Amino acid sequence: MSTAPDQGKVFCVICRQTGRLEIYELPHVTCVFSVENFNYGMSVLWDNKVSEKRVSSNAALRDGAEEDETAGEDMLRDAASQLLVTQVCFERWGEKFGRPFLLATLSDGTMLCYHAFCYEVPETGDALEYADSIGRGNAKETPRLGNLRFVRMPIDWVSGEDEGVGEKNPTLQFYPFRNVGSMSGVFVTGSRPAWLMICRQRIRCHPQVS
Repeated sequence: MSTAPDQGKVFCVICRQTGRLEIYELPHVTCVFSVENFNYGMSVLWDNKVSEKRVSSNAALRDGAEEDETAGEDMLRDAASQLLVTQVCFERWGEKFGRPFLLATLSDGTMLCYHAFCYEVPETGDALEYADSIGRGNAKETPRLGNLRFVRMPIDWVSGEDEGVGEKNPTLQFYPFRNVGSMSGVFVTGSRPAWLMICRQRIRCHPQVS
């Protein structure tokens, strides 16, 4: 869950067993963003409504979709479909109007790290018509976050799930923190606990030394 006190908005993030990630605006529990196959670890995430009504001028999204069409796509997707999302964390740290981070772990110990950004749609006729359809729609409905994007970031972290075969490993969980030695971030539990600290809108991994 993430709050934005300056705008008076509260969001809740969930991920279903199917791999569908959804962001809801509270207290009305209205879905404002969703993406299929989040467990695939795609390089860029955007709202499903954008995919359904993608404008022809959006070259960045079109090129990104074409890059996904590789020879081994089916095999990779079959493998990824077996993975479940076990933990999700959606928080904003650092600057007052800083962009939020989206962290998640998969059942094989992989950690996904995404950084949000606002995609500016080119001001073409088609784009304006599309923005109007998702931005306003029914006056009583909450506008979807059509310009919201998440870009995947590399993170130097190893879960250690493969160690100690047959042994019960500590549960991996996220614990957000603020002002620990003037730093903010997430503490990750597990067989290899680590501090993920935010510095200048970048995540730095510091393993917990026992």
